Amino acid sequence: MRPPLFNVSNYSYWRTRMKLFIQANNYEVWRIITNGPFIPMKRVEGVIVPKG
Repeated sequence: MRPPLFNVSNYSYWRTRMKLFIQANNYEVWRIITNGPFIPMKRVEGVIVPKG
């Protein structure tokens, strides 16, 4: 299945189709697009820092 092509016209139609395409293929990817990536954190000596 291919993503909808954007040809400069009908942006709002393309945007809706692209949103549905991403959600249908992998909803977790859509969640990351809308909310940003989840960065695991840990507390080190009272300071919260990224894990890893």
